[in-house]
Amino acid sequence: MKDKAHIRVALIVVGFLAAIIVVGFLATSSCSKGDPAVEEGMSPWADAETLERWTQTTLDELNGRDYDALAVAYATGDVTAEYLAEQFDGPLDALGAYEGVTDSMFVHGQSNARPYTCVVWDLAYENGAAQIRASYFEDGKLAALLFMS
Repeated sequence: MKDKAHIRVALIVVGFLAAIIVVGFLATSSCSKGDPAVEEGMSPWADAETLERWTQTTLDELNGRDYDALAVAYATGDVTAEYLAEQFDGPLDALGAYEGVTDSMFVHGQSNARPYTCVVWDLAYENGAAQIRASYFEDGKLAALLFMS
């Protein structure tokens, strides 16, 4: 019984930390102080079909816990599979089986003067809802990946 209570507390803490990250992201509305604000829509280089294909691959790798593939997808090259497992295993365990996308939108901006487009998908899982925010540079590399439940 205590183990379940500890798991619940851990999930609440993870959720709270994720909320702080999201609020910080939304409050700054950009990746760095010198970058312009994020705007709704796609970067001029982007098209919906390609972005959705990239995001589906990212989501499949996330749900399949293929953290090695996700780590390789990052533009910076400094994200490890171990780090991703630490970030995502708990929320994925709590959510249960993936059911589908319930809503989507695109936003775009710049990170260090490099344009990106972020795909925002609301997701349904067996035990609740989540949101994935996958930001891509023109070459298809991940600029950022947020997963919030």
